[in-house]
Order: sequence, then structure tokens, then C-alpha cells
Amino acid sequence: LGSGMAELAAGRRGRLRIAVTSTIAQTLMPRALRRYTQQHPEVKVAIDDCAPSQFVETVLSGQVDFGVGTLQARTPGLDERVFVHDHLAVIADRDLPLPGGAAGITWRQLAALRLITVKPGYGVRNSIDAAAAEAGVRLEIAYEVTLLTTALAMAAGGLGPALLPASILAHADPSRLVARRLIRPTVARNIAVVTRQGRSLSPAAAAFADLLASEFAI
Repeated sequence: LGSGMAELAAGRRGRLRIAVTSTIAQTLMPRALRRYTQQHPEVKVAIDDCAPSQFVETVLSGQVDFGVGTLQARTPGLDERVFVHDHLAVIADRDLPLPGGAAGITWRQLAALRLITVKPGYGVRNSIDAAAAEAGVRLEIAYEVTLLTTALAMAAGGLGPALLPASILAHADPSRLVARRLIRPTVARNIAVVTRQGRSLSPAAAAFADLLASEFAI
């Protein structure tokens, strides 16, 4: 019993439940889980993959140790530890001509393009619609999908430029795709470890959060 408690205290054993938004569950988490289970083979990890609209409620419910995702704004009752400093970008096939240059593409320049992105109501779409309104432009959305990874696959298939977080390009074939930052305005799209205020992480959970911060920070 004493050795078992010592292993729990050291984070070598135990159970861990993490809420993760669907795109992160498909892109970042497989690699993170592989690294973590190599280092902590006796810790049982459960992933609660959820829609962005369910993410805040799931973390606030206390049913998970913490969440990994994006908060649209500061949220009462939650703390965030950002480990990926990301931004919205246009991602397209390298052979597709795009306006702008290496410095980025303005929202006004997007108005001439037929775009791919997620449906209204999803987190990244809310940011896109707000930025377009701020820039005073009306975007032509040719394809609306549910998952960011679907939009990425459609861009890779040559169906047009997609509006996505730039970091998602790290999980695709970089030889076929190019990302250009969206500017005027630039829209931050950070990824964070999200915890309930006042809740301290178990040693096993703290080790996972530290791994994300050290291995995946950009």
C-alpha cells in the first residue's frame, strides 16, 4: 500500500481524464499520448473528445482533470496555460495562386476567393466572421464542413484555400501546402491547458501538462 501511494504521489500511477476539442484530438494528442505513455506506462489516460461548443462546459463540470483546447475569450472559473501561440491563416495547395505576399493576406484580399472553412457556430468560424466584419468584407464560402481536418484535406485536394489555424499545417504534408498569415486584423488562435480555478492538478496530470508545454510549444 505504501509503495502504491508513493507511485501515485510521484505521478507514476493513477487515472487521467482530459477533455480535448475534436481537431486537437486528431492532430496533437496522438503524439502527446505516445510520449506520455512511454514515460508513464502505469497511468491510465482517457480522452473525452468533444465539440468546441462543449469544451468549456466539460472542463467546468469537473468530470475531467483538465482540458486542451482554445478559449474564445477569458472565461470565469477557468485558467489557461497557453503552449501554442497560433493564428488564423489561409492554407492552400502550393500550385494555387494566392493574393498578398510572404507578409500575409489581408481580409479584403480574401473577398475575391472561394473559401473552405467550418460551419457557423464552431469556434474558429466565430473568429473568422468577427474578423471579416471588423475588416468590412463579405467572404464567399464555397464549402462548409464540421471538422478543421476535413477543411485541411479539401485544401490539400486542390478544392480551394481554407481558413484554418496555422499550426494545423504541422499535421499535413508540407510539400503540397502553403500557409499565409491573415492580417488586418491578425487573429490569435492559441492552444492551452485549461483548468478549473482553484483545482490543483494531480502529479500525473501535472506531468502531462508539463509535457505539452515542453514538447509542443510554438
